[in-house]
Amino acid sequence: LFILDNHESNASCRVIDIAREHGIVLLTIPPHTSHKLQPLDCTVYGPFKAAYDRAADAWLRSHPGKTIYDIPALANEAITARNIISGFRSTGIFPFN
Repeated sequence: LFILDNHESNASCRVIDIAREHGIVLLTIPPHTSHKLQPLDCTVYGPFKAAYDRAADAWLRSHPGKTIYDIPALANEAITARNIISGFRSTGIFPFN
Protein backbone atom coordinates (compact mmCIF):
# COMPACT_ATOMS: atom_id res chain seq x y z
CA LEU A 1 0.00 0.00 0.00
CA PHE A 2 1.35 3.40 -1.00
CA ILE A 3 -0.60 6.41 0.26
CA LEU A 4 -0.43 9.57 -1.85
CA ASP A 5 -1.92 13.00 -1.69
CA ASN A 6 -4.02 13.86 -4.70
CA HIS A 7 -1.38 16.04 -6.37
CA GLU A 8 -1.33 15.55 -10.13
CA SER A 9 2.40 14.74 -10.16
CA ASN A 10 1.73 11.59 -8.11
CA ALA A 11 -0.85 10.09 -10.44
CA SER A 12 0.96 9.89 -13.76
CA CYS A 13 0.31 6.89 -15.98
CA ARG A 14 3.92 5.80 -15.50
CA VAL A 15 3.56 5.76 -11.71
CA ILE A 16 0.34 3.76 -11.96
CA ASP A 17 1.91 1.26 -14.39
CA ILE A 18 4.99 0.75 -12.21
CA ALA A 19 2.82 0.24 -9.14
CA ARG A 20 0.71 -2.36 -10.94
CA GLU A 21 3.79 -4.19 -12.21
CA HIS A 22 5.10 -4.48 -8.65
CA GLY A 23 1.81 -5.31 -6.94
CA ILE A 24 1.62 -1.97 -5.14
CA VAL A 25 -1.81 -0.62 -4.29
CA LEU A 26 -2.04 3.15 -4.67
CA LEU A 27 -4.39 4.98 -2.31
CA THR A 28 -4.96 8.66 -2.97
CA ILE A 29 -6.51 10.91 -0.41
CA PRO A 30 -8.70 13.95 -1.19
CA PRO A 31 -7.06 17.38 -1.60
CA HIS A 32 -6.47 19.46 1.54
CA THR A 33 -7.04 16.53 3.90
CA SER A 34 -3.51 15.20 4.45
CA HIS A 35 -3.24 16.85 7.87
CA LYS A 36 -6.16 14.66 9.00
CA LEU A 37 -5.70 11.53 6.89
CA GLN A 38 -1.99 10.90 6.54
CA PRO A 39 -0.99 8.64 9.42
CA LEU A 40 2.43 10.10 10.08
CA ASP A 41 1.15 13.68 9.98
CA CYS A 42 -1.44 12.81 12.62
CA THR A 43 0.63 11.00 15.24
CA VAL A 44 4.32 11.12 14.42
CA TYR A 45 5.51 14.46 13.03
CA GLY A 46 3.62 16.70 15.48
CA PRO A 47 4.60 14.70 18.59
CA PHE A 48 8.13 14.30 17.23
CA LYS A 49 8.54 18.05 16.77
CA ALA A 50 7.24 18.73 20.28
CA ALA A 51 9.43 16.02 21.87
CA TYR A 52 12.51 17.11 19.93
CA ASP A 53 11.94 20.77 20.86
CA ARG A 54 11.68 19.82 24.56
CA ALA A 55 14.84 17.70 24.39
CA ALA A 56 16.78 20.41 22.54
CA ASP A 57 15.64 23.10 24.99
CA ALA A 58 16.63 20.95 27.97
CA TRP A 59 20.03 20.19 26.43
CA LEU A 60 20.70 23.85 25.63
CA ARG A 61 19.76 24.91 29.17
CA SER A 62 22.16 22.37 30.66
CA HIS A 63 24.97 23.19 28.19
CA PRO A 64 24.91 27.00 27.85
CA GLY A 65 26.88 28.41 24.95
CA LYS A 66 27.45 25.02 23.31
CA THR A 67 26.19 23.67 19.98
CA ILE A 68 24.20 20.47 19.66
CA TYR A 69 26.05 17.99 17.44
CA ASP A 70 24.36 14.75 18.46
CA ILE A 71 20.92 15.28 16.91
CA PRO A 72 20.06 11.53 16.77
CA ALA A 73 20.46 11.25 20.54
CA LEU A 74 17.84 13.97 21.03
CA ALA A 75 15.49 12.39 18.49
CA ASN A 76 15.95 8.80 19.69
CA GLU A 77 12.87 8.62 21.91
CA ALA A 78 10.66 11.01 19.96
CA ILE A 79 9.49 8.54 17.30
CA THR A 80 8.23 5.17 18.44
CA ALA A 81 6.59 2.22 16.73
CA ARG A 82 3.61 2.88 18.98
CA ASN A 83 3.22 6.40 17.52
CA ILE A 84 3.42 5.07 13.97
CA ILE A 85 0.88 2.29 14.53
CA SER A 86 -1.39 4.73 16.33
CA GLY A 87 -1.29 6.98 13.26
CA PHE A 88 -2.63 4.24 11.02
CA ARG A 89 -5.34 3.39 13.55
CA SER A 90 -6.40 7.01 14.08
CA THR A 91 -6.89 7.57 10.35
CA GLY A 92 -8.85 4.35 9.88
CA ILE A 93 -6.28 2.78 7.58
CA PHE A 94 -5.33 -0.12 9.88
CA PRO A 95 -7.08 -2.14 10.82
CA PHE A 96 -9.10 -1.22 7.77
CA ASN A 97 -12.09 0.89 8.79
